[in-house]
Amino acid sequence: LPYVYEELTLILKDRVGNRDVRKVHHFFRTEEDGTVKYLLVFDTPAEVRGVALLKVDHPSGRRECGIYLPAFGKRLLSQAGKSLGGPFLGTDFTIGDLTGEVPADFRYVRATDQKVDLAPCYVVEVVPQNEETEWATGYGLRRHFIRQDGFRIVRTDYYDPRRRFFKRRTFHDPIRVLGDLWQANMALMENH
Repeated sequence: LPYVYEELTLILKDRVGNRDVRKVHHFFRTEEDGTVKYLLVFDTPAEVRGVALLKVDHPSGRRECGIYLPAFGKRLLSQAGKSLGGPFLGTDFTIGDLTGEVPADFRYVRATDQKVDLAPCYVVEVVPQNEETEWATGYGLRRHFIRQDGFRIVRTDYYDPRRRFFKRRTFHDPIRVLGDLWQANMALMENH
């Protein structure tokens, strides 16, 4: 789709069970020239209200990323040339997890099929094309599990640059968004 608007709820839970809920507005747009823009704006709780993340992927491969923090005034703090792979605002998600990726930055390799919750899945391994991309994302490997009956990603396993497993994202409550296009209504990221 050329544009998407979503209202998201992030539920943060620590090791002892304390919960924090954050509401986010997510905007995604592909311009006619191929430029892809992502904007996340935090609405609640009050201490993060107005915090925003802007990422722009240009057709040339150049990437711009900035964070707006209301306490710093009207300027956008640039993240150009910095890692997109660190935790974002106290979550287990990274900036890259929340804003998508440039497919040309990765190699996609089909691995042996597996089952997830008894459902047959294709397995696709995602490997950074170079050390720069590996450093920017913080991942040496991601493994997507895609249901064979609907071509939906149901799980992604994340590995650090040494290929050690460290977190998993699972996708739940699929909803039809357009025609045969389905999307998870909930994603759970667990840090292992």
